[in-house]
Amino acid sequence: MKIKGVSLLLCSALILFFFGCAKTTSNVSPDGSINEFKNFYVVPSFDDRRGVKEAISADLKSRGLNVEVGPAIRMPETSEIEVNYEAKWVWDNEYYLSDLVISFKHPDSTSLIVSGESHPPSIERMPVDEMVGKILDEIFY
Repeated sequence: MKIKGVSLLLCSALILFFFGCAKTTSNVSPDGSINEFKNFYVVPSFDDRRGVKEAISADLKSRGLNVEVGPAIRMPETSEIEVNYEAKWVWDNEYYLSDLVISFKHPDSTSLIVSGESHPPSIERMPVDEMVGKILDEIFY
């Protein structure tokens, strides 16, 4: 009887570990609404070699927004929003995206307007474009 209880406790702990940690959230500043802007500039992460900037750019374009991609120093004056991101990749027989944070800032003041993040459990691996879509759906409600 004692072994069944320990097994049940261990199984419950594993289920919570693998399935209880998933979340996709967005944080909006009190005076910020991203929906009024049309011109976005995506600043690539220096180590992005797995298509995150392309996924962000494609998703924003699919929403009817004007998007350019390039280094921050070359941002055009017509850009209304600077888009930055942090992607964390993990190796487990293959690389997968374990965490993604996307931030939207005013290009002049770099003050944060809105950010979104996704932290799926390792068992629930998502393609980059799907994770980007989930985050941006939270932001562009």
